[in-house]
Amino acid sequence: MADVIEPYLEGYSLNHRPQSVLFAKGRLAHVKRVLGNVVLSDLTDERIRAYIRQRQGEIISGRTINMEVGELSRAIGQPWSLLWPKVRKMEERKDVGKALSDTEQKALLDGLKDLHTPHLPTFIPLLLLTGMRPGEALS
Repeated sequence: MADVIEPYLEGYSLNHRPQSVLFAKGRLAHVKRVLGNVVLSDLTDERIRAYIRQRQGEIISGRTINMEVGELSRAIGQPWSLLWPKVRKMEERKDVGKALSDTEQKALLDGLKDLHTPHLPTFIPLLLLTGMRPGEALS
């Protein structure tokens, strides 16, 4: 896999943001760990299904698995649907990222009063007011 992944990451880093490069490296690190030295011609539908089963056994979400296999297909330079036409994408949760209700938001803010962490009482309201992700606010 290194003969496909390494050149892809080198080229990718030339015209993508550092955060995007880190994301791609993280996804492909799992692919390299699980698939090891598998050659491109051995990346059959069944091999990809075995990869998916192993990652499911590691209690990884369908969204994460889809991102990993998708990143692998981009590294190869072909769409997933052409490389592995009989392998369907995993189901992804639909309830992720929902907004907090007023009651949930109040409970969260009230809970901050009991903490002995100096930064959270400032950080959490910032996230709530701006909609930023934690990584965005920290950078």
